[in-house]
Amino acid sequence: MNDSLDFDYEIAFSLLDQDKKIAEELQKRLGNTDKIFLYSTDKKELAFKNAIPVLQNIYKHRSRLVIILHRENYGISSWTLIEKEAIMSRQLLTQNLVLHIVL
Repeated sequence: MNDSLDFDYEIAFSLLDQDKKIAEELQKRLGNTDKIFLYSTDKKELAFKNAIPVLQNIYKHRSRLVIILHRENYGISSWTLIEKEAIMSRQLLTQNLVLHIVL
């Protein structure tokens, strides 16, 4: 399990694109946006890279807490499916936190 010094992000959000505004508002209210991963505001993390392994690593290892904004079609789109698989692996391999918010 990662200790507190190993996390690049305190929080990583996983969500459907339609919930982007909700996540951006939560990010704003939580403050310290440099320590919160949200794909729509942290595109530099994904720029010029193969996004799949980068996302998997963020959700599986590099975040202290993952927050899933969950609604009916979450995990069906190709991107949320990739994120969901990494998060499920995280839950099996570590004791790092995952919070589901049902919308």
